[in-house]
Amino acid sequence: VRQLGATVLSGLVGNVDIPRQTGASNTFWVGENGTLTESEGTFDKVSLALKSIGTYSMISRNMLLQSTPDIEMLVRADLIAQLALGIDKAALSGSGSANQPTGITNTSGIGSVVGGTNGAAITIDHLIDLETAITSANAPEDSLAYLANARTIGALKKLKSTTGSYLWNGAMAGATQGTPGEINGYPVARSNQARGDLTKGTGTNLSEIIFGNWSEVLIGEWGVLEIMPNPYDATAYKQGAVLLRAMQSVDIAVRHAASFAVMSDAITG
Repeated sequence: VRQLGATVLSGLVGNVDIPRQTGASNTFWVGENGTLTESEGTFDKVSLALKSIGTYSMISRNMLLQSTPDIEMLVRADLIAQLALGIDKAALSGSGSANQPTGITNTSGIGSVVGGTNGAAITIDHLIDLETAITSANAPEDSLAYLANARTIGALKKLKSTTGSYLWNGAMAGATQGTPGEINGYPVARSNQARGDLTKGTGTNLSEIIFGNWSEVLIGEWGVLEIMPNPYDATAYKQGAVLLRAMQSVDIAVRHAASFAVMSDAITG
């Protein structure tokens, strides 16, 4: 989500309210010496409130003494990677309950493209419908891109035109930024954080594909990623082991729901 252009707000203190425009002012044509009619835009706010994600791991005494390369650095790297994946998944599909942020797919008011009663095989028409849901709502178009899991991208790569030509356009330049290709004129990012285990009717293992302006995702950060060792945990101390704990405090919100649309019932395999 960050690679796609999410807006990161770091160094936050306390809860944060960010202004959001919900309606534009009106314009008027007037004749000579005519008087303009007063018109004001309307605004509300999107709020961010501190939420924390964390994990911890134990390193045994023998592992500390015998491992090369340094096992602590490997464990630290794993903890950092898992936190990053957890935050990424929350940005996509966080429930908004049980101390989780509210992710894109659970944000009220986002666009929706429906495949079928029991899901449907993804087609280029579905991708166009996702695009239309965004553009017809006059959403900002700064960082538009699709995001899908590996199975969905595999299905997209197989789509062909009526002449038999593949519609997928490989984009090697974007591969390092998480967008290995393009379709329907927009980059496609691959992440298995996009769910592939959804159900609908009798359909199972359905996938979601999200399209939107990713700069409209706000990621607020309080403090920094913290990794702290604890050699004095009672159990770890008795075993000569060390606990490592990683925590980060963030919140996630979508600035304008109209900036995103999702298809949640794609049959991809």
